[in-house]
Amino acid sequence: MHEENYTGVTSLHERMDEIINQVQNDSSITGALLNDKKFYHDFNSLLSDLNELISDEKETPHKYAQISMF
Repeated sequence: MHEENYTGVTSLHERMDEIINQVQNDSSITGALLNDKKFYHDFNSLLSDLNELISDEKETPHKYAQISMF
């Protein structure tokens, strides 16, 4: 039983190290969001624009989708 706990803790530790390394690496999305201020700003701007577009589409769906049967 103690060996299973040790193996579980070791596996968890290795996985946490892997996650931390990925976050510290600017080439990952998470790393870029945390480390690259321009990427973070651009990503936030994209999300804001997308939210605005979705809201507008909900309010005025005829602007975005025209369905024609024939």
